[in-house]
Amino acid sequence: MNGIQHGGLSFESKCSGSAQDGGFPRHMHEAYELYYFLEGDADYVVGDKLYPLAPHTLLLIRPAVYHFPVLHAEAPYRRMVLNFTEELVPAPLVPVLRAADVSRRAPPAGRLGQLFAGAERAAQHYAEADALLALRESLTLILLELKYETPAREDGADVLHPRLGEVLRHIDAHLAEPMSVTELAAAFFVSPSWLTHTFAQYLHIGVMQYVNSKKILRAQRLIRAGMAPTQAAQECGFSGYSTFFRLYRSILGTSPAQDKRPPDAPSFGGERHGGADFLTKTD
Repeated sequence: MNGIQHGGLSFESKCSGSAQDGGFPRHMHEAYELYYFLEGDADYVVGDKLYPLAPHTLLLIRPAVYHFPVLHAEAPYRRMVLNFTEELVPAPLVPVLRAADVSRRAPPAGRLGQLFAGAERAAQHYAEADALLALRESLTLILLELKYETPAREDGADVLHPRLGEVLRHIDAHLAEPMSVTELAAAFFVSPSWLTHTFAQYLHIGVMQYVNSKKILRAQRLIRAGMAPTQAAQECGFSGYSTFFRLYRSILGTSPAQDKRPPDAPSFGGERHGGADFLTKTD
């Protein structure tokens, strides 16, 4: 594995021997992710959609969106993963992140493929400081390519379940409110057992594990923006701070106070982008 990480920017080139290697996470985090699939027999779940992966498929995954690979065969699984926070993106390119399609092809002879190959070479051969310079330049150039690309076709993506997307969007829209499995089920006129089974079948995660991870990531964003942890807990629908604190430590591996930066500190310097992993940390 070849990689580099500093502040809100990280790059890794990874190869796993087969699906049996395991350790592939189902997770969400407060960073953007560019996932470049090179080799294997796999699909990729992003939110409520399943994207079939052909070699040199590039996915743009937005912050706090649940995602994970689905491996099908005993074949090498190769990919590159570039994570970055919005603060590292030049202001004119931020709209690209919000407008670009999730999936596209990026052949190795094309500009996007060449930029990822260059990032990999920098991570492998440059000194850390030089590799970070190269990686930031590569990120800017990749986003410029996405800005001027011909719109990608995403009709190959399959919806996991027609009701599941509605539920996920409802959760996103109500993160400031208390939420339970019973209340969610009632909002969609389904039974709690149906909702629990659907999350387990398609997302491999419990309903409240998903909801709480979304809420905690939102709280982390508020705290890093300067909000007091107690207020962030209330803004994310937690009635008691002790429950919020326990979940925060369990999901992010840090405390709210540790994520609260001084007013004059940069928004990404020296900080990890944070995330909720539901297996070990390997994309």
